[in-house]
Amino acid sequence: MLDYLHISVADNIDSYREEEMAEEIMESVRKNGLPSDSISDKGFEIQFNPSSGCVFLVNEDYQCWMMNGDELETWYNCPECGNEGFKEDILEYHKDCCIDHFGWKSEVKLKMIEEIQK
Repeated sequence: MLDYLHISVADNIDSYREEEMAEEIMESVRKNGLPSDSISDKGFEIQFNPSSGCVFLVNEDYQCWMMNGDELETWYNCPECGNEGFKEDILEYHKDCCIDHFGWKSEVKLKMIEEIQK
């Protein structure tokens, strides 16, 4: 299934911690395939951000995924305000610009209705 897939690894991954995190990402891709929301199936690389300590998968379209527990999930970055996080985090601690940009207004409304009904 993934015979054609080439994922390169950044040169700055040089500790056991980052290597282990990179392997978790690779294992997730081996088991589950590429993330379903990926625009393309080319240009994948595992990167490490030394400022945050995060290891993540990126593609040539600047999409980004990180491990959230045992799942490889999209890591969002709002181009307006710079807010970052997994979808659940952005929905919980949202800013209006993030909700508008990602088109999640209906999900936010449903969440508000659920909270009111509790």
